[in-house]
Amino acid sequence: MQRSLRDATYFIEEDSLEARQQFVRNRAVQAASGMLRTIGEGLSDSLREIDHQRGARGGRKPLTYRHYLIVNLAQLWTDIGRTVSTGPNSDFAAFCEMVAVSIGWPDHGMSAAIPDALNDWRNRTSKINR
Repeated sequence: MQRSLRDATYFIEEDSLEARQQFVRNRAVQAASGMLRTIGEGLSDSLREIDHQRGARGGRKPLTYRHYLIVNLAQLWTDIGRTVSTGPNSDFAAFCEMVAVSIGWPDHGMSAAIPDALNDWRNRTSKINR
């Protein structure tokens, strides 16, 4: 039973699924072509965005996982009652390097990364303690 378009309770979506299925059955090649074109455009847009990401044109990519490893190790270090220090010859730096080596990560550059990670950690802990 078809309702009048002027009827206040008529909802256009009630008939659109069947109409869309009929359209795809009658024009399968055009529908598939349109869908593939849309997917291709989305993939092309994604590839263009990758070119604009940090480090895409050379240079080092940020070592985010190492940064958060150091942040978490700093919290662990204080939880066991030790004092975190940023010096390259500090016990904390040696601890971070040993943990990195033990999980199979390179330890080079660890000492240089510690001060930045500790600044982040101190900022986070001061916000939590407020």
